[in-house]
Amino acid sequence: MKREAMKKAWEIFRKGFKATFAECLKAAWNLIKRANKVTTLSQDELNSMMRNDRNFKHRANGSNLSNNVIYNGKGEVTFSNLKLWVKAGIVRIYADKLIDGIFVKNTYFEVR
Repeated sequence: MKREAMKKAWEIFRKGFKATFAECLKAAWNLIKRANKVTTLSQDELNSMMRNDRNFKHRANGSNLSNNVIYNGKGEVTFSNLKLWVKAGIVRIYADKLIDGIFVKNTYFEVR
């Protein structure tokens, strides 16, 4: 994780996020920590997603025609396919949000 943060910091610094490398390193470290953080959703949140998010229900059940609105899984949220975007004063990491390996949506983490 340290190596990844250092690489991102140099990339951010070269693209002109901030004037000093220390500020870029701090931003990179915050972004990497957010992206690598694995959280677990509660069963109520997962069931709500099954009822309200048609795409998630289809990916979890394999069909939208199923009446199953109870999610049977751990609910671990991870992020993959990380891509860096840098502008002066703003850094974002775009990622794919996965719940138990099921793609949910594209999202991003931002540091200013």
